[in-house]
Amino acid sequence: MHARGVPPEASFEWGSITKTVTGTLLALLAAERVVRLRTPLSELLPGARPLALEDLASHTSGLPRLLPSSARFVAATWAVRQDPYAQVDADRLLADLRRTRLRGRRYRYSNAGHGLLGLALSRATGTPYEELVQQHICVPLGLATVTTHDRAQLVQGHDRRGRSVPHWHFTEALAGCGALRGSVHDLARWLCAAAGEAPEPLRSALAEATRPRTRTRTAEVGLGWHRSHLGKLGLRSPDPDQPALLWHNGGTGGFRSFAAHDERTGRGVAVLAASKRSVDGLGVLLLPASR
Repeated sequence: MHARGVPPEASFEWGSITKTVTGTLLALLAAERVVRLRTPLSELLPGARPLALEDLASHTSGLPRLLPSSARFVAATWAVRQDPYAQVDADRLLADLRRTRLRGRRYRYSNAGHGLLGLALSRATGTPYEELVQQHICVPLGLATVTTHDRAQLVQGHDRRGRSVPHWHFTEALAGCGALRGSVHDLARWLCAAAGEAPEPLRSALAEATRPRTRTRTAEVGLGWHRSHLGKLGLRSPDPDQPALLWHNGGTGGFRSFAAHDERTGRGVAVLAASKRSVDGLGVLLLPASR
């Protein structure tokens, strides 16, 4: 689905759905033996902590949601808050990492972890994050609009009151946690790939990325991907069986996203909005009607 007056190729900020792509890139590069799932971060980023790449992808590295510099920028002046991740480069991120206290290997959702993962994969291959996405994800699937940079078709985002807000930008140090933009058609194609409609070796990598590594009260967690029963997510569904969904959502300053696949029925839904208001509930309502 797309909004009236918005062309199908219009680009939206995907936010944290980017993490599903970063986790899948890890699975792909591990299968190609460029890295190992348990490769220590310090092996790829000198001066970093010896955190396993797999733990970064599954949010079990012990890292907080944000490292100190990022957190300060998010809570900084109004002007900086409008584009908070544009300020944190690799040197600052690694300096923060060295003085950050880790909290065991329990699940703790971390933007910092996926930012570091994307940076590590880039360093391991000598290839910028966006080029990795293009080569390993976009070209095999024919995703025409996915990028990390501004394009003419990028729609205007809005806050909860409907006021226009600036787009967010991510440095290479944090691109892996939320930089991707693209159309709703490309997001739907990505979801179909996760459901098994992808060529090899991407199909096998997605099977590996969606395989659970840890469990929380509400979800099973793979390499970026989550699997949950709707009832545990607190979302109302017209389906009385409360199906289990493979899913992720996302949000930036002026956008929200939701993608979910019902593995029982084979149905899926992708929703992108140029608003800060959540679309998770809308996505769940649309899911039974999807084909």
